[in-house]
Amino acid sequence: MFVTDSPIEPEIIKPLDRTAVLLPCEPDQFRDFIAGLLGKPQVIERMIRGPFNLGRNEIENLYYLIEQRISSQNDATLIQFTARIVFDDESSVLLNSFADFTTYKEVRPLISVSVHLSWTYLIKFRNKPIPEKQQIDVSCNADYSRGQVSFDFFDPARIVFSPIRQTRHRGNIYLRISHTDRTWGTDIEALLTGHQDVGSCRL
Repeated sequence: MFVTDSPIEPEIIKPLDRTAVLLPCEPDQFRDFIAGLLGKPQVIERMIRGPFNLGRNEIENLYYLIEQRISSQNDATLIQFTARIVFDDESSVLLNSFADFTTYKEVRPLISVSVHLSWTYLIKFRNKPIPEKQQIDVSCNADYSRGQVSFDFFDPARIVFSPIRQTRHRGNIYLRISHTDRTWGTDIEALLTGHQDVGSCRL
């Protein structure tokens, strides 16, 4: 047996420094909030076919149109806006804010053949206790000689080119509204389809 006159003090294990976030809400409210973010929403989809011309001004007008309508009706926060521009060489660029979109300048000699816009909001509806996630997607596909560009919102990295068939249509605009409030969803659909630029397939 090994004996020492100086007692060995036990090692004190100090807790690691941690960063915590305190949420001022009851557990039931937090559960409902997470359900509103991750729950499966209802979806409204619509396809508008026909020729259209799409420029930076038309996209900016559409952005402000949606922002004005949503902010005037409910307590809403824009969580994210993205714009994916697809070019004729099958490349694309993803812009993660409206400011990035308005200042973006393409330096390559390419032709843009489609653009895919997405708005993600947290909206506090008057008849519900907590904010819920809503999403608006607008995809504009031009008719291009090398292929018709389509887009999969469930897989944003997937860009599909399919052969063009003989048709009188020269492109399409695809609307997709993911919502948890039916009245809000149908109102946004009416806003987009009734907008004079979208209605004439000019966007």
